[in-house]
Amino acid sequence: NIVSVVPAQGTVGSSVTVTGNGYTASQTITIDFGENLGITSGSSTVEGSFTIFFSVNLQAYGTKIITARGPGLDSNSKLWFTIIPNIRMVTPTSGTVGSQVSVEGDGYGAGESITVRFGSNQNIVGTTTDGSGLFKVQFTVDTQPYGIRTVVGYGNSIQQSATSTVFKITQNIISVIPISGTVGTWATIRGNGYSVNTSCRISFDDHYAF
Repeated sequence: NIVSVVPAQGTVGSSVTVTGNGYTASQTITIDFGENLGITSGSSTVEGSFTIFFSVNLQAYGTKIITARGPGLDSNSKLWFTIIPNIRMVTPTSGTVGSQVSVEGDGYGAGESITVRFGSNQNIVGTTTDGSGLFKVQFTVDTQPYGIRTVVGYGNSIQQSATSTVFKITQNIISVIPISGTVGTWATIRGNGYSVNTSCRISFDDHYAF
């Protein structure tokens, strides 16, 4: 008998604890998890109980069956664990408008359409997961103010999302026109990635203007 699975849901990479009893003393117990037959194994105690840990491997979104079996014995006892979406990587974690950002997510449906949202942009890029619910995609940081921005991967079929808040937009001077001139020449400076409605101080060599 499988007594408990803790937690009952989580992302790929989560640690799961399975406990059970009613097995033969000092028996090898094999844990099956969804598509992964024999994800881990351990031994029962002299009382026939066990506590075994495993890490959730890469599988698509959904509820997975967990069973525990001994040598020559198929267990009819089963419990369930639900894999949910996760943004597992955003790199780099900061940059200017125009930077290229790579995003990876897992725990989505197999072959699912994904919409990536970035800050105020609700559809900065789209992609599709592979058969294991994994996606990898790149996007270009669009014009948004300075600060931390969320990266969201939304599964259009399962209608669930995962969020990461690890990208920071930083300030950037994008042009100075003209790039040379005499004393008294007016120069036009353009920049982005600054805070909204804030004053900026321009430094020119060791002189400042407002």
